[in-house]
Amino acid sequence: MTLVESITNDLRELPNSKLVEVARMVRELVPEASRRQREALGKSFGCLDDETARVFEDALAESRHISDS
Repeated sequence: MTLVESITNDLRELPNSKLVEVARMVRELVPEASRRQREALGKSFGCLDDETARVFEDALAESRHISDS
């Protein structure tokens, strides 16, 4: 079994809240991922009207609340 396969198997046993933590750590370790994330944010910033943005933010907050449970 390769190292990546071993890590992947371990990840399958983690709850979603821990997977979110792992994903954040991995993104910090991979500079290209951070660059892509900043680039996507820059391209999408300001593309929603105020009401749509509020609904999106509410849905995002609710999804985070569910993930943390």
